[in-house]
Amino acid sequence: MNDKDTLNPLNSLKLFGLTEYFKTLIKFENNNKFPNALLLTGDKGTGKFTLINHFLNYIFSKETYNLEQQSINSNSVVFKNINSSTHQNIFYFTNHLNKDLQIDDARILKSNLNKSNLNNKPRFIVIDNVEYLNKNTINALLKTIEEPNQNNFFILINNKKELLLETIVSRCFQLHIFLKKNDKNDIKNMLINHHNVNPYKNLTENYLSPGLFLKYSFLCETNEIKEDLSYIEKLKKLFLLYRKNKDINFINLSIFFTEKLFYELILKRDTDTIILNNIKIKILKLINQFVNFNLNLPLTLNSINAHINDEK
Repeated sequence: MNDKDTLNPLNSLKLFGLTEYFKTLIKFENNNKFPNALLLTGDKGTGKFTLINHFLNYIFSKETYNLEQQSINSNSVVFKNINSSTHQNIFYFTNHLNKDLQIDDARILKSNLNKSNLNNKPRFIVIDNVEYLNKNTINALLKTIEEPNQNNFFILINNKKELLLETIVSRCFQLHIFLKKNDKNDIKNMLINHHNVNPYKNLTENYLSPGLFLKYSFLCETNEIKEDLSYIEKLKKLFLLYRKNKDINFINLSIFFTEKLFYELILKRDTDTIILNNIKIKILKLINQFVNFNLNLPLTLNSINAHINDEK
């Protein structure tokens, strides 16, 4: 696996393991019962964004989409237009902690949606990481959702990273995306074969979603974060990579390694659960402070290492 573009769900030509959810969306569309506001809720990395992208490629390009194989034809004009953000019926917004989608964007979106739709086909507005929207943006968005226009459909993706406001939940049809343990393992195996992933033993835990498994495997492989590195050595590499690239995925991976370390320690010494949990909380706090307050890297690592030595 050597192509970073494979991690972009817009480039995921194959849909893995979400067949029943895919059929549900198609059934909504075929019966003219697709919700004006659909809320997809599930853990990060369960394939929600990929699911929606396949659904939209299917309904706008049924002649090229392989429904039996659940695969997108990369030569499809619709696929190319979606990827270049030029499809007139599909609007994608990916919201992050830095509030990419601001209230002005919501107002501009409302203005664009009020314009006549030249091809009279439905328009879909997809907003990822909806849980990070601020209250003002949410209020502006809700006013747009409530506009009586049957041809505009909102799809909101909730990754459960933050508590979602009830005002959004109450106005949406909510579809929960859940993968059982066996489903996760099956999808991971399919991803390994499809993307030629070198299985990283420390990333094969059942609680890690398939999408995060693929993303973290890519980060470890391309940045030589080897399995035999100590916990502190891994954190040092990840912190340096974050300082260089400002990619929050490096911090998320450091948090994963921290959670994994203490999960294994608790399994070994269940009588020390409270003590170990307190140490883990202190380390996670240091990691967040390193990001939020730009703490000195050596001092942060020394503090984390001191907490690790405390647990010994």
